[in-house]
Amino acid sequence: MVAAKNGFAARTEELSKLQRELQKGIGASVQPLPCTFRAKTRYRCYPEDFQAHGFRIKKLSVDFFPPFPTFYTSNFTEPKDDPGLRISWVPVDRTLEGSELLRRLKDAAESEKPFQCAGTDCRIVEWTYIKGKEKEEHLSICSAAVIREVAGAPYACRPVVLFSKDAAWIEAVTGRWGGGFVFDTPLKTLNAIGVADFGIKIASEVLPSQESILRTLEQSMAAQPLRYVVTRKEDYVLAVDRYKPSPVIAGYREIATIRIDVATFDRPDGPHVKLTVTTTLLLNRQNTGNTADYRGASDAESDVYVEKIRSLLWKAIEKFCIGNRECRNVAP
Repeated sequence: MVAAKNGFAARTEELSKLQRELQKGIGASVQPLPCTFRAKTRYRCYPEDFQAHGFRIKKLSVDFFPPFPTFYTSNFTEPKDDPGLRISWVPVDRTLEGSELLRRLKDAAESEKPFQCAGTDCRIVEWTYIKGKEKEEHLSICSAAVIREVAGAPYACRPVVLFSKDAAWIEAVTGRWGGGFVFDTPLKTLNAIGVADFGIKIASEVLPSQESILRTLEQSMAAQPLRYVVTRKEDYVLAVDRYKPSPVIAGYREIATIRIDVATFDRPDGPHVKLTVTTTLLLNRQNTGNTADYRGASDAESDVYVEKIRSLLWKAIEKFCIGNRECRNVAP
């Protein structure tokens, strides 16, 4: 990661060199002009179309000059209707709004207050890292399931600020291309949730109601030994845990999300209910509230965790597996 970090610095120096060479080549008669970004004319860049030495020159791209605008606003929103932006890592002191954005990101990471929520799907600012030759911390905007103000495991995290030994670097707009966004910055530090771990099938001519199954699953996730924060929706149960000692992996604290989807099928081979279980687990040996100290569970730890969740669910649904009903493990 150190090499990549030097690459960010090199990218910025390359941009400055390109701007100097361009200015030298077209002469002093062409100077950076005020240009608009986010409906504000307070930036400077080379115009797309200009006259120099009697020639009309049309550039394929526009180069911004420092101080650069940040990609994210102080409210953590990115431009939606401004295609063709070139996004690069830039030292915070070479941006116009970077110091204020950095302060707000630190405050949001400290408060852990979710934002831009749609139901339980929210965004949250987290401390994250990418392991390399040395640990490199980032402030990232992540997605997370949030239940009663408790956030589960973050995922789809996008670094907004990275910290080197001598500077903080922030995502900034350094120009425009004729097309979609072009990123010179890493996009994710934590993978998205979406890979299911296991399934359970309940088959019978007379099935238990989906509501009764969901209620039983909700109670199981909220009871000992997990005691997770749980919510029940129309067709799934969502459970989260954050910073508490892990009830499964001894000696660790955890950030966890469990989602159990419940679907009823009426097929020629017989009606059945299928549970699809997805887990996401981050672990930390220390008693800290910094997500950058948490790591993804190893394969062995994940196996132990998943088997424990499977065991708890089997115990919870055994009342639905009596008489003529058949319950068995199935692929997710």
